[in-house]
Amino acid sequence: EEMLEMASLGAKVLQTRSVEMAYVHNVPLCVRSSFTPEVPGTIICPEEELMEQEVVTGVAYSRNEAQVTLRGVKDQPGVAAH
Repeated sequence: EEMLEMASLGAKVLQTRSVEMAYVHNVPLCVRSSFTPEVPGTIICPEEELMEQEVVTGVAYSRNEAQVTLRGVKDQPGVAAH
């Protein structure tokens, strides 16, 4: 789900439709660099539920805009600052 969201928001790593098809059909994706094809890359697949641990699931950037999405953080002033 995280990669699908990143792709739809403009991350230029994978095309949105390829991520959507892999998600719908439960197919793991292997992301590799075209510049260094000998490097194993990253497997994108469903993960187990993590307990007691906050996780950064992805980072994407654009020089013209910024967006931050926090999930699982209490909606109280100062909570995200810790």
